[in-house]
Amino acid sequence: MSDNRTLTMLPDVDSERLRLRPLVLCDAPALLEITDEADVIASIPFFESAPTLADIEALIRRGMSGNEQFIGATRKTDQALVAVVGCHLRNTGDIEIGYWAGAAYRRQGYTREAAASVVTLLHATIPTRRIIAECRPENEVSWHMLQSIGFRHDGQAGTRPGRKHLIWHEGGSNS
Repeated sequence: MSDNRTLTMLPDVDSERLRLRPLVLCDAPALLEITDEADVIASIPFFESAPTLADIEALIRRGMSGNEQFIGATRKTDQALVAVVGCHLRNTGDIEIGYWAGAAYRRQGYTREAAASVVTLLHATIPTRRIIAECRPENEVSWHMLQSIGFRHDGQAGTRPGRKHLIWHEGGSNS
């Protein structure tokens, strides 16, 4: 069954330490700061090289289409943008998520907290769509983080080279 709702309707949501909301153009400098790192750029398929501020603004504008939305995760304590979770409607009836965090904010649980909150939000808002992700198994940190929030590898290859396809299962979280 197809669900025609778009991602423009996603509300803001709070987690324990984070405020999650769709990014807007004034977030572009902060997003560029956490994105303009070689390892981040290498893992994001829609950036072929270091993004410019104009590239980041174009990325945020894509969220206005309804087929994609980039959710910024800001710390409640100081409003610093620490991570982003991208949500992408797929013609298969799926919503694919991807994420990244700035180097200064990694290994502090922010990405896991943000991704788990966005998955819960997506499931509550558009429950008829499966939530999927793609990950390289050798990216052990990301692979284990996805598993910890309820994703399981379905035995399929991802659409991008070297990546595996994972599906989120309600109640599958190890949190």
